[in-house]
Parts: sequence; structure tokens; C-alpha cells
Amino acid sequence: MSNYDSMQLFLNSKYADKQLDNTGTNLIFNFDYISVPNGHYIHLSVVNAIIPWSFYSINGNNNQITITTTTLASPQGTYYISYGNYNAIQLAGYLTALIPNITVTYNTINNKFTFTSSTINFTIDANLSTCQEILGLSTQANENTSFGNVLLSPHPINLSSIRTITVRSNYNTGNINFGENNFFCDLCSIAVTSAPNGLIIYNNPNNYSSNLYLTEINNISIKLIDQSGFPINLNKQYFNMVLQIDVLRFT
Repeated sequence: MSNYDSMQLFLNSKYADKQLDNTGTNLIFNFDYISVPNGHYIHLSVVNAIIPWSFYSINGNNNQITITTTTLASPQGTYYISYGNYNAIQLAGYLTALIPNITVTYNTINNKFTFTSSTINFTIDANLSTCQEILGLSTQANENTSFGNVLLSPHPINLSSIRTITVRSNYNTGNINFGENNFFCDLCSIAVTSAPNGLIIYNNPNNYSSNLYLTEINNISIKLIDQSGFPINLNKQYFNMVLQIDVLRFT
């Protein structure tokens, strides 16, 4: 064998050998054994990927709003935003209809929401709510309390809650994910720059590959997660990916 050899795996999530959950992005693919001679190691890379933006930016990880009041009166309660991809105007209207005695408006200049109660001062609980980022809320409880029945988002809102898609495998790649200490199984990170309901397309910019320090391989698991480590749910849609296995002499 020469000092270099390679082959490609053309993956379609529709034909995975096993789905590990119902997200459609946590899969196992089996193939014939690939074995390399002594003095060589297997390197693995993502050549390209096509992923449908069929997931929801507002989902079970960030859709809870818990409101408290000093008198236990409305609008106190816990509310859940329906899963979906909203623009700011749509979300303001949805929240107004969802939360009793609260009107939500959006300011295009400062990119913030204003929450106005018709009856009482209120606090959006920073510990029990999961929607801080999308609503521009603070993690400090005292910054989410209304004054004169009005609360202006302390920070600009961010409806792009999924900004990157990380491709994770079952092999130690040596790549470091600072969001999850001591986890070294990620192959690449894909920027989400397209519009909802479109396609997210990735091409390996530098032909980067990871040395697995393995001499044989016959399966691979692929998991797609967001920048916070949460699994991405494609809602029964399928992604395509090309992996490249390079066999290199170890120096």
C-alpha cells in the first residue's frame, strides 16, 4: 500500500441502519470492515453535507415562560410557545394572544420587546424560564421585573437560536468542544446561514481531517447537535453527507 489511500462514504439519513431516537439526526451506519496495515491510521472528515432547515428555532429547549406577581394575580403562570420559526412581529403577536393581560410589542430600532401589563407589575422568572435568549431577557431575576407595569427586554432579542450544527461521531477525533469539557468526538461545525425551510449546505473549506488512531472500522454513528449540545430534530426530513476515510502512514 502507498503512503496514502482514501475512500468516501455517501450517507443518506433515510437509509441509516439504526435510528437511536426520534430526531432523525442520531443514527448508526454499518459497512464492511476497513482494515489498514501496521504503521497506518484511519483519518476521517466531512467532505460536504446538505441538511434541510426543517427544525424549529423555538422548540422544547427554549419555549417556556414563567411569570410571577406579588399578589398571585394574572398574568402569573407558566406558558409555552408553540414550536416553530417566528419573526419578531409574529412572535410579539403570538405572546400577546398567549399571556393574559400582557401586550407585547416589537421595536425594530433597538431589536427589543416591550411587555405591558394592563393590571399589575410582574417578573419573568429567570430560573424557571428557558426563553431568555429569544426574548432578550436577563439571567438576573431583578432585571426582568416590570416598572409601572412595563418591562423592556434588557437585551436585544435573538430568534436565531440554532446558529451552528455540530457533526458528532462515536470516535475520538481529538477536536475540542469548549461547550462540553472533555468531549472530543466532533468532526466539524456547520454555520446556519440560510433561511428557514431552505437547505443548509456545507463544504469542507480546508480539507481538514481528524486522525482516529484506529486501524479498522466497520460502522459510524452520526449525531447532529446545536451549539449548546442539544439534539436537532429534522421533523421526519432527511439529510445527506459525504464522509471521507483517508489511510495515512503514521509518522
